[in-house]
Amino acid sequence: MKAFSSNAHFSAHIKPGKQAIKNEHRDRFVETPAVTVKASLNFDAATPRELKQHKQWDYFIEVSHQADTMHAVEVHAFEASALISKREGTRQILRARCPEAADAIRSWNVILRGETRSDILNRFSAETKIKFHRNLLLSKLPNP
Repeated sequence: MKAFSSNAHFSAHIKPGKQAIKNEHRDRFVETPAVTVKASLNFDAATPRELKQHKQWDYFIEVSHQADTMHAVEVHAFEASALISKREGTRQILRARCPEAADAIRSWNVILRGETRSDILNRFSAETKIKFHRNLLLSKLPNP
């Protein structure tokens, strides 16, 4: 979460472990003894009111075995246009308020709600580089 540290507004919302993640989502972030959530940021809660018109991703996390590497995480049903607009809205907010964070995102991940055919997910993922998960296995996140 080093990229957010230069921004007083966002850095105030960084929490240790999974504390910034809503209770109903925490179990979907699967830790192991070796790989845990080091820090989390609820991006929706941290986004300034004047930027709320932008759709945005839910969370940013840093995992224990990847210092200073952030991963964006959205808990959402598969809706192609919504996911694209949320990612673009997140990028716009970051470019305006914390450009170094926009450059530090290592991966974009969606923890799926509901069912979607895997061929549709695979094609969308290949086109957008957004990864889909039923539960996010932290040990499987890409390394820097």
